[in-house]
Amino acid sequence: MKHWYIKIFLTALTVVFQACKNEKIILSGETENLKGKVYLAYAEKHKENFWDSAILLDSTEIQQNNTFSFQVPKEKRIYRIFFAERKDFPLWIVAGEKNLTIKKINPEKPTEMLLEGVDDKEKELFKAFWSFFTTYKQNLKSDSLYTSLEKLWQTETNEKAKDSLKGLLQQRDWVIYKDLSEKNYPLLNANMPSLTAIAFAEHLDLLKDYVFLKDFADKVAQQMPEEKHGERFIEFISRVHSPELDKLRPAKIGLNVGDIAPDFTLPTPEGKPVSLASFRGKVLLIDFWAAWCRPCRMENPNVVAAYKKFKHKGFDILGVSLDDDKEKWLKAIEKDQLTWTHVSDLKMWDSAILPIYEINAIPMNFLLDKDGRILAKNLRGPALEKALNEVFAAK
Repeated sequence: MKHWYIKIFLTALTVVFQACKNEKIILSGETENLKGKVYLAYAEKHKENFWDSAILLDSTEIQQNNTFSFQVPKEKRIYRIFFAERKDFPLWIVAGEKNLTIKKINPEKPTEMLLEGVDDKEKELFKAFWSFFTTYKQNLKSDSLYTSLEKLWQTETNEKAKDSLKGLLQQRDWVIYKDLSEKNYPLLNANMPSLTAIAFAEHLDLLKDYVFLKDFADKVAQQMPEEKHGERFIEFISRVHSPELDKLRPAKIGLNVGDIAPDFTLPTPEGKPVSLASFRGKVLLIDFWAAWCRPCRMENPNVVAAYKKFKHKGFDILGVSLDDDKEKWLKAIEKDQLTWTHVSDLKMWDSAILPIYEINAIPMNFLLDKDGRILAKNLRGPALEKALNEVFAAK
């Protein structure tokens, strides 16, 4: 008789378990300026290209009142929402515990989106994510060095020079991105264990954020060992090894001491193109000056003296002129006995080099080591000789 009770009890448990398993919650959204089709997707495995492992779960139309909704299992997952009208604006969201609504969906104002149905921790992470990527895109557009390089890259016709400019663009992008991404590391660590934190981390750059992501994957393994999505994240990170990434990681390009000075190419008086990169292996002074600049001409004797003293030790100078009169430029070179390499596009303050090096006054100079890294800048009078003494004394 007891066996019948046990059988009935187990059957009841199975029914209850199945009912719980099939339980659904509502994932909905309210858009401000989107129409048409909207899609819901989920990825079982983590791959660099989301669609390589994506499962399209459902699709619907955005209603006349600008809303849409999906039914999803009551089980925490990271979903992607795609809009047919704006394929460049995929949304990720962690849903599954209770009904959730994304409000004020607007691709032009992503930082204003709001979540309803989640705790404050989830809201903070979601807002931080969109603030990070929105600011990153804005900073790319407003960065004078990046935009100058981009303009040069777009108009360059020589393939070799174009590839070089592309590399410089990627390096500058690296600097802008890292300055922002690193600010989110403490937030992600502080909010673990969290599936939303994992979703945020998945959208970081594997190359640029590798060191953090490796440590974060270890944290996921320790704090969320049963989380399936965590397992796929850990597996993806573990496939990449740090030494491989170190070979790909570019040096930081910029204008601060310690940065790699941006490369450029300008013609000599004879019309021969000379690149900054061609001076690698030498300690180099990039000297911005002009024949018409009285302070520059007054400073030239100090530069000449330094050149004579250190040129046999591996020191060289690249003079970059902001002249627009070739004859006056050449006369000044001869008169001041400037016996090093000189370049100029003879466009004065319209020179393409000025925004790259943020030159708004001359004389101005940058002292570089043999690898093109900035050691010092704006060295005047005895400061140049002192800096060179320190450089060559350390060798």
